[in-house]
Amino acid sequence: MRSSSNGLVAVWNIAPVLESSKCVEKNVPKLLFQIQSQTTANTCRWAPDGRRFAFGSDDSSVSVWEYVGRINSAGSVGNITSAAGNVERYKESCILRGHSMEVLAVEWSPNGKYLATSSIDHKILIYNAKKLPECITLLSGSESAVKGLAWDPIGKYLASLEGDKKLKLWTTDNWQCVTTIDEPFEDSKEESMFSRLDWSPDGKYLLTPAAVKSGQPLIKLIQRQTWKANHHLAGHRKGTTCVRSLPRMINAELKNGKRIQLTCAAVGSRDKSVSIWLFPGTVKPVLVVDNLFHHSVMDFAWCGTSLLACSQDGSVKVLTVDKQLLGEVLDDARMSDLCHQMYSIRPPQYDRHNSEDSNRGNPILGVETSAKNASFFTCPEEVIENRKQNESAKEKSIVPIESHGDRPKENELKEKEQKMIAERSKQTEERKNGKRRIQPIFLASTALGAESSASTSLTHHCAATSSTSRKPISVSPPRKRLALSDDEVDLEMSSDSEGEDEADTNDDDESSDEERSRTRKATNAHQILEIELRKPVLCPVEPKSLKTTEGTVLMEAPEQQSSITYLIPDRKSLVVEVDNRWKHGGIETCHVKLLKKRMNETDVDEDRRPVHDILWMTVVGAPVIIVSANKWVSQVFAV
Repeated sequence: MRSSSNGLVAVWNIAPVLESSKCVEKNVPKLLFQIQSQTTANTCRWAPDGRRFAFGSDDSSVSVWEYVGRINSAGSVGNITSAAGNVERYKESCILRGHSMEVLAVEWSPNGKYLATSSIDHKILIYNAKKLPECITLLSGSESAVKGLAWDPIGKYLASLEGDKKLKLWTTDNWQCVTTIDEPFEDSKEESMFSRLDWSPDGKYLLTPAAVKSGQPLIKLIQRQTWKANHHLAGHRKGTTCVRSLPRMINAELKNGKRIQLTCAAVGSRDKSVSIWLFPGTVKPVLVVDNLFHHSVMDFAWCGTSLLACSQDGSVKVLTVDKQLLGEVLDDARMSDLCHQMYSIRPPQYDRHNSEDSNRGNPILGVETSAKNASFFTCPEEVIENRKQNESAKEKSIVPIESHGDRPKENELKEKEQKMIAERSKQTEERKNGKRRIQPIFLASTALGAESSASTSLTHHCAATSSTSRKPISVSPPRKRLALSDDEVDLEMSSDSEGEDEADTNDDDESSDEERSRTRKATNAHQILEIELRKPVLCPVEPKSLKTTEGTVLMEAPEQQSSITYLIPDRKSLVVEVDNRWKHGGIETCHVKLLKKRMNETDVDEDRRPVHDILWMTVVGAPVIIVSANKWVSQVFAV
């Protein structure tokens, strides 16, 4: 995908670009879709699911478009901004207008939960990617334009670069700024409008452009947790503008036979050149292309081992890197195992077999595309096809009824009985003409000893239109037990229907007497279920203190405390702290932290002070009353 300064956003087919054989085929289109926007498009990003993309513009808006299918006919009714030569169809699902000035960066989180946008107005907005345009929070406190954003692949941090002068790290659990780094950017000059930063695939390093040291443009490698910038990538003549890591680690073999995992990253600069690096352990790039464009390099995107680079001169170029030059690229399973070994979690973008979201199919790349999930139909042919699929599905759902003419009469009665049991296995409620009728659940079999009795019972239950066979049972107060026969299972629990029953009884007294007589006989002969009518018993209130029946131990029930501090046995340096009145966003909740105590090494020996490092923290929805832990496991019990 490409965005330009004249407001044109284009979606290209990558297949004919990477394979020269498909480039000459007439049935393989190169341009799939394009949008002619009224304002300049500054940044554009695909969502992890591959079905949506978002681009930010100079009019302070962020537009989100969704793939809805392929165009199957020459003429179709759609958005007037769509070109006639489009092969795929997209619709504008929403427009985000949270900023007041030009939008400079748009980034989807790798797990597909969030969409982050930044602008010249010093604001960072976090949206719920699954419920757009719902805004989760506003990250304020920036002192200049936020030129770049980068999501941590592990899912814990969001990095923002403001004005090529200051780098901030925000946590995704409470959206607070945990650290601010400005040392690598003290000599930096704001020579570009955009600064694209990125993380290494394993989340170990944060790669930041626009860094300068002694007049030399650098890419700083900021290490996770310590946030120290001890390493850098140098070699460009002018300021660096963008950096993008290959989404997977490289498995390389050293001369001594050992194998290590390396990060492959591309660096772009204002000197119109591109360099590709493998680190850590290297001091020179593995590939450099000078004067690739006529203007500054602005952004990158990886497709396998092919690098797509765009420039401010309006062109996009593709560099295909030989796999032998890089080495073995780890697959999703090995990346998931690597992250689990380092952080004890498996990021969703690497754990594909547990994720239900998959990229949309592309018939050009050999993957079948289905328009069944499209939000609307693009042509009459799709409407006809959808009707045929619905009709065929209905025909398959209809089960043909077999003829039972040759079967014995007993088998037919059993089949009717099973059918009736299935129909009455669920209690239903019906309201008609202001009257409420409840169909009770069937509790027992209707099989009778004699064939004639079974026939009578089945006829009574299956004849739904007979009003004389449905009489409410009157229970006299002195009786403690209520006997229900199979003739009396179908009750109509409505006070409004009593008048109708009385009218039916008056119209046909003789038939009513016979019916009541038959009901009493069936009740005496076949009692299926007995229900005891007992008064409800209130449960006693639990005492505050629990006493044992044997011994002299007295245990007090735990009470809620505002804060809890627990020292872990055998690990005196580890402490579990619980704050039951921690407030976030105006809502009071519970905050749990695991701290490690150490002495601050930067202080003088006489004035060394203890420092608490946060190893992990979480938010619990209910107040915590008990905390228990050892050197392996921590347990938190909430109310």
